[in-house]
Amino acid sequence: IAVSGDDSTPLTPAFVAAALATCGLDGDRRLVATEHSATAEQAAAAVGVPTECIVKTLGFFCGGAPVVALVGGDDRVDAKKLGKLRGVGRRKVKMAGVEECVRVFGYEPGSFPPVGLRAHMDVLIDSSLMRHP
Repeated sequence: IAVSGDDSTPLTPAFVAAALATCGLDGDRRLVATEHSATAEQAAAAVGVPTECIVKTLGFFCGGAPVVALVGGDDRVDAKKLGKLRGVGRRKVKMAGVEECVRVFGYEPGSFPPVGLRAHMDVLIDSSLMRHP
Protein backbone atom coordinates (compact mmCIF):
# COMPACT_ATOMS: atom_id res chain seq x y z
CA ILE A 1 0.00 0.00 0.00
CA ALA A 2 1.46 3.32 -1.01
CA VAL A 3 1.01 6.36 1.17
CA SER A 4 0.87 9.80 -0.31
CA GLY A 5 0.47 13.20 1.22
CA ASP A 6 1.80 14.93 4.30
CA ASP A 7 4.06 12.67 6.37
CA SER A 8 3.39 14.75 9.49
CA THR A 9 -0.26 13.63 9.55
CA PRO A 10 -0.93 10.30 11.30
CA LEU A 11 -2.50 7.52 9.28
CA THR A 12 -5.97 6.32 10.27
CA PRO A 13 -7.58 3.05 11.37
CA ALA A 14 -9.14 2.90 7.89
CA PHE A 15 -5.63 2.65 6.45
CA VAL A 16 -4.87 -0.29 8.75
CA ALA A 17 -8.14 -1.98 7.72
CA ALA A 18 -7.19 -1.54 4.06
CA ALA A 19 -3.73 -3.02 4.71
CA LEU A 20 -5.28 -6.03 6.43
CA ALA A 21 -7.79 -6.45 3.60
CA THR A 22 -4.93 -6.66 1.08
CA CYS A 23 -3.68 -9.64 3.12
CA GLY A 24 -7.10 -11.29 3.01
CA LEU A 25 -7.93 -10.49 6.63
CA ASP A 26 -11.26 -9.02 7.63
CA GLY A 27 -12.54 -7.27 10.75
CA ASP A 28 -13.62 -10.53 12.39
CA ARG A 29 -10.02 -11.25 13.41
CA ARG A 30 -9.14 -8.10 15.26
CA LEU A 31 -10.19 -6.15 18.29
CA VAL A 32 -10.01 -2.40 17.93
CA ALA A 33 -9.89 -0.13 20.94
CA THR A 34 -11.89 3.04 20.53
CA GLU A 35 -9.52 5.11 22.66
CA HIS A 36 -5.86 6.06 22.34
CA SER A 37 -3.72 4.22 24.91
CA ALA A 38 -0.44 5.67 26.10
CA THR A 39 0.53 2.49 27.97
CA ALA A 40 0.01 -1.25 27.65
CA GLU A 41 -1.85 -1.14 30.96
CA GLN A 42 -4.34 1.39 29.56
CA ALA A 43 -4.79 -0.65 26.39
CA ALA A 44 -5.41 -3.82 28.43
CA ALA A 45 -7.99 -2.06 30.60
CA ALA A 46 -9.73 -0.62 27.52
CA VAL A 47 -10.31 -4.08 26.01
CA GLY A 48 -10.65 -6.03 29.28
CA VAL A 49 -7.62 -8.31 29.11
CA PRO A 50 -4.49 -8.77 31.26
CA THR A 51 -1.50 -6.60 30.30
CA GLU A 52 0.50 -9.64 29.18
CA CYS A 53 -2.13 -10.26 26.47
CA ILE A 54 -1.40 -6.89 24.84
CA VAL A 55 1.15 -6.70 22.04
CA LYS A 56 3.12 -3.46 22.01
CA THR A 57 4.25 -2.17 18.63
CA LEU A 58 7.36 -0.05 19.14
CA GLY A 59 9.38 1.96 16.65
CA PHE A 60 13.17 2.06 16.80
CA PHE A 61 16.10 3.23 14.73
CA CYS A 62 19.02 0.83 14.57
CA GLY A 63 22.03 2.48 13.00
CA GLY A 64 19.56 5.00 11.53
CA ALA A 65 17.33 2.38 9.87
CA PRO A 66 13.72 2.12 11.09
CA VAL A 67 12.59 -1.17 12.59
CA VAL A 68 9.41 -2.21 14.36
CA ALA A 69 9.49 -4.48 17.41
CA LEU A 70 6.46 -6.41 18.64
CA VAL A 71 6.71 -7.33 22.33
CA GLY A 72 4.37 -8.38 25.10
CA GLY A 73 2.59 -5.66 27.05
CA ASP A 74 4.48 -6.66 30.17
CA ASP A 75 7.90 -6.82 28.46
CA ARG A 76 10.62 -4.31 27.54
CA VAL A 77 12.95 -4.21 24.55
CA ASP A 78 16.59 -4.83 25.38
CA ALA A 79 18.52 -2.31 23.26
CA LYS A 80 21.68 -4.43 23.38
CA LYS A 81 19.87 -7.52 22.04
CA LEU A 82 18.01 -5.48 19.41
CA GLY A 83 21.27 -3.91 18.28
CA LYS A 84 22.92 -7.32 18.04
CA LEU A 85 20.05 -8.58 15.87
CA ARG A 86 20.48 -5.57 13.58
CA GLY A 87 24.29 -5.63 13.56
CA VAL A 88 24.85 -2.43 15.53
CA GLY A 89 25.93 -1.57 19.05
CA ARG A 90 23.49 -0.62 21.82
CA ARG A 91 24.36 3.05 21.45
CA LYS A 92 23.15 2.96 17.83
CA VAL A 93 19.67 1.82 18.95
CA LYS A 94 17.22 4.65 19.55
CA MET A 95 13.52 4.50 20.33
CA ALA A 96 11.48 6.70 17.98
CA GLY A 97 9.98 9.86 19.45
CA VAL A 98 6.41 11.04 18.81
CA GLU A 99 7.20 13.08 15.68
CA GLU A 100 9.44 10.32 14.30
CA CYS A 101 6.73 7.73 14.87
CA VAL A 102 4.27 9.74 12.79
CA ARG A 103 6.74 10.78 10.09
CA VAL A 104 8.48 7.42 9.62
CA PHE A 105 6.00 4.77 10.77
CA GLY A 106 2.74 6.66 10.23
CA TYR A 107 1.23 6.54 13.70
CA GLU A 108 1.50 8.13 17.11
CA PRO A 109 2.80 6.01 20.01
CA GLY A 110 -0.16 4.27 21.64
CA SER A 111 -1.98 3.84 18.33
CA PHE A 112 0.80 2.13 16.41
CA PRO A 113 -0.24 -1.03 14.50
CA PRO A 114 2.22 -3.63 13.16
CA VAL A 115 0.72 -3.37 9.64
CA GLY A 116 -0.16 -0.54 7.30
CA LEU A 117 3.05 1.34 8.04
CA ARG A 118 4.07 4.41 6.08
CA ALA A 119 6.91 2.51 4.38
CA HIS A 120 8.21 -1.04 4.07
CA MET A 121 10.51 -2.00 6.95
CA ASP A 122 11.47 -4.97 9.07
CA VAL A 123 9.05 -6.01 11.81
CA LEU A 124 10.66 -8.13 14.52
CA ILE A 125 8.41 -10.32 16.67
CA ASP A 126 9.60 -11.29 20.13
CA SER A 127 9.41 -15.05 20.65
CA SER A 128 7.84 -14.52 24.09
CA LEU A 129 4.57 -13.69 22.30
CA MET A 130 4.21 -17.41 21.61
CA ARG A 131 3.23 -17.92 25.26
CA HIS A 132 -0.29 -16.87 24.21
CA PRO A 133 -1.19 -19.07 21.20
